[in-house]
Amino acid sequence: MTTLPVTFNRVPTAVAYLVLGLGLAVLPSVAEARVVVGIGLPFGWYGPPYSYGTPAYAYWPPPLPVYLAPSVQSALPPAPLGPPPTQYWYYCNKPQGYYPYVTTCSGAWRKVEPTPTR
Repeated sequence: MTTLPVTFNRVPTAVAYLVLGLGLAVLPSVAEARVVVGIGLPFGWYGPPYSYGTPAYAYWPPPLPVYLAPSVQSALPPAPLGPPPTQYWYYCNKPQGYYPYVTTCSGAWRKVEPTPTR
């Protein structure tokens, strides 16, 4: 048994498609009819064309960013140092002693300038 080359096996398939295509082309096709009913004159302006195209929109680019220079902050000069505020000791006559060692005084408290210790 001998086999034919592959190219000969394709020929009958191509012929079958050709005959089928010609047969469909010869067959009568479905007829299509259109009926238009309108009121108006057959001449004149019939309205705008189908499409106006893309509308043109005005475009403004976003505003540019505003850059501010950093503010210059100068340090205030230090306040002049004066003598420290005077501090006092408080002394009581009855009972004799200084605050906070004596917490209550039957008389008036006296302001006493502190004496430096040596």
